[in-house]
Amino acid sequence: MRRRLVLLLGVLALSLVAACGASPSARPVGGGPAASSAPSAAPTTTDDTLVPDTASDATTASRSAAVQALADAPVGTAVSESEWVKAVGLPAAPQMPSYRVQKRRNAHRLSLTVPALHSSLAVVPVGTKHGVLQIKGGISRASWDRSTKPIGSKHGVSVAYLHRDLGVGKRGVRSPLWGLPSTKPGTLIRAIDAHGHAHTYRVTRQRSTPKNLLPLDLLRKTGKPTIAIVTCGVRMVKAADGAYHWTGRSITYAVMVR
Repeated sequence: MRRRLVLLLGVLALSLVAACGASPSARPVGGGPAASSAPSAAPTTTDDTLVPDTASDATTASRSAAVQALADAPVGTAVSESEWVKAVGLPAAPQMPSYRVQKRRNAHRLSLTVPALHSSLAVVPVGTKHGVLQIKGGISRASWDRSTKPIGSKHGVSVAYLHRDLGVGKRGVRSPLWGLPSTKPGTLIRAIDAHGHAHTYRVTRQRSTPKNLLPLDLLRKTGKPTIAIVTCGVRMVKAADGAYHWTGRSITYAVMVR
């Protein structure tokens, strides 16, 4: 049984690698030779793709030595999330409806709302195709893995996946739930299940893992009703396409309180 769980988690991890791009070997900024990296494919533009203001990015780069250093860094250079934000600020904000409109649109359909982040996203159920989990929605929707417990279940873990940003250009475009991995224990997450019933979860912990590994507890079918939201995180590494890509996963666990 444990072997089957490990194999299934391996499939999920591989599908997430495909969703967020390959991860070149990393080295710290400012030391040692750059690691080699296979060329990465350019991001595919879809209806959900939001391109940042390149003129604004150029202006920022011209006045910031830190930004220029990141732009000039060799392939394989790694930076932590805090270093990235300190150097270039947050990625460009998406053109999303107001929080009130988001909540109204998602009031009676499968959705996740984080009041502390003033964001509400619709959730789409997804399965696998040729062994790869079909994560959808860009930054405008989350994807619930229907091989895990349904959102709102009274037992077990419901797993949702979310693209944290689109990685378009130098700075990317952030998801409305960009800040989820930084939320503190006690933060509330409100969910509407497939039947239109509302549930409230409370964040209990954050966890980081390598990109190609996911914890076995995501497949738990018993115990406290929990939602686990998996996003990209940990640190970013410069790839051959000149963009920085996430090297790990950030998982937010929240337990149902009502």
